Parts: sequence; structure tokens; C-alpha cells
Amino acid sequence: MSLRSRLRRFLFLLALSAPVLAQTGFRIETILGDPFSPSATQPDGIPATAARFTSINGVAVDAAGLIYIADTASHRVRRVNRDGSITTIAGTGAPGYSGDGGPATRAALDSPYGLAVDAAGSVFIADYGNACIRRVDPSGVIRTVASTARFTGPRNIAAASSGDLYVSDFAGHAVYRIFPNGSTSVIAGAASSIPVRAPAGVATDGLGAVYVADSGNRRVLRIAGGASTTILDAQSPDLALGTPLSLSLDAFGTLLIADTLSGRVIERAPNGAFAVWPASGAGLSAVTEVALSPRGAAYVSDRTRLVRIVPDSPPEAIAGAENDAAVLSAPLDAPIGLTLDKTGNLFIAEEASRRIRKLAPDGDVSTAATGSLLEDPVAIAHDPAFGLRIADYQSNRILGVSSAGDLYAVSGDGQPGTSSEGDFAVAARWNKPRALVFDSAGNLFIADSLNHRVRRIGLDGRVTTVAGTGAPGFSPAGGRGTGSALNTPTALAAGPQDTIYIADAGNHAVFALSRTGDLTRIAGSGLAGDSGDAGPATQARLRFPAGLAVAPDGVLYIADTYNHRIRRVLPTGIIETIAGDGVAGLSGDGGPAQSARLHTPTALALDSAGNLYVADLENNRIRRLFLPSPQIEPAQPQSSAPPPAVTSQLLLRNAASLAAGPISPGERLAVSADPASELLIDGRAAPRLATGDGIIEVQAPYALTPGSTASLELWLANRLVAKRSLPVAPSSPGLYTAAHGNAVLIHDDGSRNSVDKPAARGAVVSVFLTGAGRLSPLPPDGAPARDPLPEPVLPVSVLIGGAPVDVLWAGAAPGLIGIIQVNFRLPGLFTPPGARSIRVNIGGIESQDEVTVHLR
Repeated sequence: MSLRSRLRRFLFLLALSAPVLAQTGFRIETILGDPFSPSATQPDGIPATAARFTSINGVAVDAAGLIYIADTASHRVRRVNRDGSITTIAGTGAPGYSGDGGPATRAALDSPYGLAVDAAGSVFIADYGNACIRRVDPSGVIRTVASTARFTGPRNIAAASSGDLYVSDFAGHAVYRIFPNGSTSVIAGAASSIPVRAPAGVATDGLGAVYVADSGNRRVLRIAGGASTTILDAQSPDLALGTPLSLSLDAFGTLLIADTLSGRVIERAPNGAFAVWPASGAGLSAVTEVALSPRGAAYVSDRTRLVRIVPDSPPEAIAGAENDAAVLSAPLDAPIGLTLDKTGNLFIAEEASRRIRKLAPDGDVSTAATGSLLEDPVAIAHDPAFGLRIADYQSNRILGVSSAGDLYAVSGDGQPGTSSEGDFAVAARWNKPRALVFDSAGNLFIADSLNHRVRRIGLDGRVTTVAGTGAPGFSPAGGRGTGSALNTPTALAAGPQDTIYIADAGNHAVFALSRTGDLTRIAGSGLAGDSGDAGPATQARLRFPAGLAVAPDGVLYIADTYNHRIRRVLPTGIIETIAGDGVAGLSGDGGPAQSARLHTPTALALDSAGNLYVADLENNRIRRLFLPSPQIEPAQPQSSAPPPAVTSQLLLRNAASLAAGPISPGERLAVSADPASELLIDGRAAPRLATGDGIIEVQAPYALTPGSTASLELWLANRLVAKRSLPVAPSSPGLYTAAHGNAVLIHDDGSRNSVDKPAARGAVVSVFLTGAGRLSPLPPDGAPARDPLPEPVLPVSVLIGGAPVDVLWAGAAPGLIGIIQVNFRLPGLFTPPGARSIRVNIGGIESQDEVTVHLR
């Protein structure tokens, strides 16, 4: 495809993107959540025992006694210093892949698991979500370890004194040995003669023997000389093994095993004798990680805390805050269900803490329900007459809360099952109830997820099926509810005329069940994906929707959970994204919801004012989407005298990135102004390029001098209405993006890059930006670029996932004004597939954050 053909395709795609970006005006904010939540900024320098962790999945101790902790959900690796304080050594807190060759604290990790420290002090990280191993050297610089291994999900890692690394590929069911020169061999799984399933912990004695926690087969293996020996398994007569996840071996041959299923640490002495340490003896609720220090201390962790155990001494807390009432008075722990009562109280099901919280309209937070009956609360509903009802997933029960706050069983005996039609609720059985909702009459509808049905407890107390056949399936055309197959219904909402909306998560679709029992598909094509905005909702692709809410006017809101977005279906049947850019993370509070980042939104609740509440599960937050109140100007008295000049601040931004800041020569600027306005820059009218809703787009003059200050004036009908001064920068690059923060990146065939159409690694592609500064030869202001195509005077470079790539050409886009095209080659096979960040650097100044491209 020729350069000009590619540009015509770009302009067409950009025109299609513009309406999507302008459709919604929702803003986003956090209204409740842990200040130390996994993805929030965690303070360094505080005592490690005051730090909060949610998913400790890696612990390592170096020869100097420094302790390293991988907190998987916060995408960070942290260090406990000798003075007991805590420091982040790698990760920004948001998932991603970037930063190689720079400071590890500015690099993005994605779900780090196992850790290892070598004799030189380098820390190795199993970067599970990025399917690679990364190393932080003693100077704090991070790099990806080069390897021919094609990891699927590396979970644990061990460093031998020889410099070899041993890596368990949990998702790939293999164990690899990586040599110092980067070559690799398979020692278990894959093409080897030693089968393993979901291998986790690994340890080595440095003499060639490797120990593997073969968790899927519930055994621990010793591998040496190409042969394996089982040293402990689930059939061991004296000490049956549960699920081993972590191993640690000291220099004397003592092996520790974290048996997570049974909640204990198993010690194997050098002579082969076994001993058991229960987790409760260390003050822990479970066991997920073990590590032996070179000095003989044992470190044991559950998900949130780490303790040190030495012989003949009580356990010592090393890291992780105690879960006392004071600490947890405001933070949330896995908020997964939401409901509102008629007075505006927001109730929150906290799955990990096994309780129901209440957020009152005045901001007061209290516990509405807790107790031994709550094993796994995942959903809640409220009715003025019946009060709260709770779906308890693991216990297969529906619970109620009395006016005194006491829990009681409404339905289910704790055993999974089903029941005959018409049985009373007290005798009914459920199989993982996942959602519930009341209709206007007080009937309670329940998503009986693993029975693949929606069932109703009527006012007479009897249970009947209203949708689903009991077997998983997909009925795209709908029909009678009881004759249509569902697949793991996960969310419910009640709408106008008592229509019940069903998120059929396993089919990636949403259905509406009418009062007469007819089922109609409302959204989702039935295939997993992320597409369809601005088109028919039934042709869009969702990914495991897990939350629903319906407005009185029939607008349906969907938590598109594993696309990390909130979408809505308008009464016209059109679907659009209103929050989330499609990348898991935590950002955007106070700004436009469409460019914010969510992480696994799982429940929605809509109040009478139109505010939408979101349970942002992995961020441990409740976030609110709202429409800003319009600013109404007071009526001005009529006067025959000309109005005085208004010298308010002028609002303008880079037309591509929408970032405020200095301007640069030739940059396209978006100015908030009446369409009839004219912008003067240093006394000269800036060429007008486009006019939109309250926006004019102009070009800054190429004659601007970097380092100077430009005077900007906005005039309307011969009246000065706003003015300001701005510094002039050599460049101010802003990348053009489509919906959800994806760069407008054009493939060789002219198609646009997206999550559903990723680019091949190593392919040549093009991106587009404005704000490159001076060009040579200098084109006229406000004129499209023609041959010879001008090129930036400043050097241009591109980073994909934090790594530099080969730039093939950069210059003015033909036929366009103020837009630069950059052609470059995407990185090759050593870059993991998926969403990767992109930055364009022009003369040392980088384009905006949080822009992604998709690689396959």
C-alpha cells in the first residue's frame, strides 16, 4: 500500500474514531477504597509491618538479610530494609510491560510472582503476566532476561550459584533451565520424559538437583541426571500432601514446602525426616510462600503478612498490617457486589473480608453484616419489605439480614444441588448462586450460576425456574426463558416493566427476560472480544460481563469485566463505552471516565440522580461515574454600550493528546471557543483547520521561536474575550488515538490496529502525531504537506513497551496540515504479545502516557 493510500485510510479511520470519543461526558472518581489498595500508590519508608499487601506470591532473602516481596495484585516488588522500613524496588503499581534499560521503579510489571536473588545481589522476577523473566541489577536497572524459552506463565524461579536459572512455567506445564549465555533446556514437562502439571515452586542445591512443586499432581519432585524421584505426594501414607505452591532449600539440605491446601509448612530435614508447622502456630490464616535465609531463619507468608521463624523463639511479624478494626474501618477487600436502598445507602459485598459494608449518603462507613454464616458473599439485593439478601457463593446459600443485623438462612443447606419446581425455598438447593435482584413486587430472582439457570423465590416462598435449561448452552435467538440455554449467568438487574436483565457471562452476552417469560438477546454476539462501539449491541463483543444496572429510561449499563470497561446500551440498541480504556489499571480519577483505567469491574448500582457506582474489584475501590452539572451563566442586563473586554484564561490543548502545556512550532491546537472566534498568536491569525462542538482547531505558526513566550488572544465579533501567554517548546508531541487510548496505528494492509486486529511482531507500521516542532524544508502555515515531504529537524525515536525500535522514516503526512507520520518496525519475538505502551520521543520530549498498541 502506498504512503498516500495509507494516509487516506488513516483519515477515514480517524473520522470514524472521533464520534466515539465525543459520545459521553462521564467523569470518574473514587468514593471509597483503601489508600493502600493494590494498585494505589503505596508509600515507601513506612514500617513494613504497617504496609498493606493483598497477594504475596514471592519471597526471597539475600545474604545481607534484605527481604524481597512480590505483591502480585499491586504489580510491584518491594524490599524490607534492615531498619524494618519498606521500599519499592520495581513496578509502578499499574500492569504493563515497559522500562527495560531504566530504573526498575519506573518500569511496569504485570502480576509478578516468584523471586530469586543471586550472589551478586541481582533480583530475578517471574513477570507472569508478561510471560518473561526480568532482572533488577544492584544499581536498580531492570532488563528482560534473554531466553529462547517461550514461556506461557512463569510462576517461580530459582538462581543457582553457577548462574543458571530454573523457571517453572505454571501455565505452560514445564520447567526450564536458563544458562548464563541465554540458552535454554527443558528439564520437566513439554518434550521431556518427566510430566508435570501446573508446576509452581522450584529450588536447587547448586549441584544439579532441582526440586519442583508439581502442584497440579499434588507432589514434590527431585530431578537430577534427567530422572525424577517423588519425595512427597498426596498418597504418602504418613504425611499426605495437599497443594504445594512454594519451596525453599538451604545450603544444608533442609527443604521447606508451603502446602497451601492444608495450611501448613512441611519441613524435610537433610536425613529425609519430615516435620509439620501449622500456619496457626505462626499467627497466619494460610500459607502461600516460604523462604529460608542464608542465616537459617524461615520466612512464611499468607496473602497479606510475612513472619520470621527461628528455632526456640516466637514468630516475629516482618511485613503486612494486622487486619484489626482500626485498619479496616475504611479500606475494602475485594468488593464484588453492590446494591442501593431507597434512602441512598450503598451496600458492598466484600468477598475477601466476608462481610457486607454500608456507605451512607453522609459518607459514614459501617459494617451491615458479618458472621460465621458468611463464607463467600458475592452479591446483595435490597427490598424495603424484606431488607438485605445475600448470595453466598461457596456455601450455596441465600442469606438474609435481620433488622438487628443478624444473619439467617433463607434458602439452601450448604450443599450444591438443585431442587424440584415449586419446592419451598427452605428446602431448595443451589449451585454457586452468583447474583440476585428483587422486582417491584418483591419476588427475588437468583442467578444459579452452575445450574445455568435463573430461578425465582416468589412471594409464596416457592422456587421456580424462569430462564435456562439446567445445561450450559447458548440460545442466541432467545425464545421462552425456560426453553433457552444459558451458560453461567453471573449478574441480574431489574428494569422497567419488571424486565429482568441477565448477564450470561459464559456466552459473553446479555439477555432481557420479559414479565411474560420471553427471553431476548440485548447485547453481545456470543463471542468473547472487545469491539462494537457505536454499532448494534447484539453485534458487539463482550468478555465475561459480571455487572448490570438499568436506568428508568431503559438505558442498560454493563460491567464488561475482563475488558476492564463500563459500556451502555441505548434504547436505540447502540452500544458505547462510557468508562475504561480497555487496559487493566488504576488511573483517571477526576477526569474523563473513558480514558480512565479500571481493573476487573464486577458490579454496578445506579442511583436516582443517574450516578453509576462501580465495584472496581482488583483495585479494591468503589468508583462513581457522574455527569458534571452544566454551568449556567446568569442572564446579563441589556445595554446599548459595548461590553467590556473579558480577559479570562484561554483554554487550549494539543489536538491529538488533549494535553495542556507549552506549544511548539506547527502544532495543531484544540481551543475551547465559540466557532466564530479567531485566535491570534503573537498578533497573527492562526490558520483555522477544523470546527467542532465548542472547539476550534488551529495551527501554531512555524515562525515561533523555541525558548520564547507566545502571546495568545481570542477574539469574537471584534471583542477580546480571552488571552494568555505560553512558553514555546522545541516540540510537544501528541499521538493521535482512537477509542480507549489505542494509538491510531496503521498496518501495511491499511487496517487499523486494535485488540481484535493486533499487529504481527516485526511488522512495519505507521503512527501519527502533531507537535514535532520545526520541519525542513519549512512548509507554509495552514498548507497541506506536499512533495518533497518535510521532515522534523529534531531526532525522532519510538519506544514500544519501554524498548526502542527501528524508526524507518518520519515526516509530514502528505495532504495534511501539522500532522507527522512515523514509520517504524515493531519489536520481534522476544517482546510478549498483548497491549504494549507506545511513546514517541522528539528531541528528548515524549508523547503522552497510557497509549497502547496491540501485538499478536
